[in-house]
Amino acid sequence: MFSAYITFDVSILVTCVLAANDDLVFSHFYKVPEFDNLGSSAEHLSLKARNIPLCCSKCAQSENCSGIVFNKHTSVCSFATTCLYGETLNVPQAGSTYYRFKGQTKPSKCSEVKSCSRGDGEYWIYPPVFQGERTRIYCHNMSSEVPTEYVTLPAPNVGFYPNVRDVDCNGNIIPLHIPMYGTTTFRRIRVDIQTMTVDVRDKRFATSSNHVNRYGRAIDCYTRHVGNVRNSCGPKGTFHIDTTGTGLVFNRTLEWHLTTVKSWGTLNKSADGTVIDILGGGYCGGIKPYEPMALEINPLEVVGDTTDDVCA
Repeated sequence: MFSAYITFDVSILVTCVLAANDDLVFSHFYKVPEFDNLGSSAEHLSLKARNIPLCCSKCAQSENCSGIVFNKHTSVCSFATTCLYGETLNVPQAGSTYYRFKGQTKPSKCSEVKSCSRGDGEYWIYPPVFQGERTRIYCHNMSSEVPTEYVTLPAPNVGFYPNVRDVDCNGNIIPLHIPMYGTTTFRRIRVDIQTMTVDVRDKRFATSSNHVNRYGRAIDCYTRHVGNVRNSCGPKGTFHIDTTGTGLVFNRTLEWHLTTVKSWGTLNKSADGTVIDILGGGYCGGIKPYEPMALEINPLEVVGDTTDDVCA
């Protein structure tokens, strides 16, 4: 599949010169030979132009043009105005030549793929912090001016907050009368696309048997751990992190810390960093990550194509 994405500065001026072999050499465009003699099956902006340089100039002054198809027989200049224009170049059209803009940029956030999208879905995005590497991002609310970015979790990430307590570990287990209890499951986590840090408070793609708790914390109100020394019957709070299938892992230097003086907690990480099992609790309390929880590329996992549009 051929795809392109570009944001133009309307002040760009295209300069074209004739080489000795009469081929046009463009300072801002380059020829894509595999699309010679092909036209588009989709409707795009078309106009008459005397030659390719004029067609290029018109494209460069258009806000959303990412390339041109110029037909030397008919002098029809068609603009490629969407990221997926290459997909539609599949209709035989003698005399047509495709020129792509040299300075195309790769989308660094969901708002930059709006022109090539079909709505909410998975897209390849190039977060600035990843320095040119792409990652699969779920773009949410694409019909708005400011879509939001999420990482889809193929494996459920689950937290458990028990609804009972045994304060002194004497077997006197009683109901817990606070709203925090329940099992919370995250299917997607929201990220700041600039830094790839997780918004642990976001609950849009989380469900719970009672109360949606924050991402990445293991907490309870089961028993007290005096002086941060573990009591015999607790803790009971858990959180299971699993980034398998995302191509991402949490920053390996990320640490968790106790929330209160009556808390205790521990965690175990898999060798590749994709799975983190957290155990924590207190009266009330547990352990939580130092924010921000930053995601980074997992070099041990290669993620396949997105399930929806590709804009890269």
